Amino acid sequence: MKRALVTGASRGLGLETCRQLEARGFTVLATSRATGLDVEDPASIAALAQRLEGTRVDVLVNNDG
Repeated sequence: MKRALVTGASRGLGLETCRQLEARGFTVLATSRATGLDVEDPASIAALAQRLEGTRVDVLVNNDG
């Protein structure tokens, strides 16, 4: 299973990137401020890292900020 992590995925380019990756067979982990990820907040980033611990991510798309 291929996994992609996309930040800033609630709308626009981030959301479309998620759709395109899913169409190519990826399981997409979509994040945004609305889902609790603020890329300017170290605690938020640490929480995501803890949630993803042990999970392989094949593609990272930083569409935030």
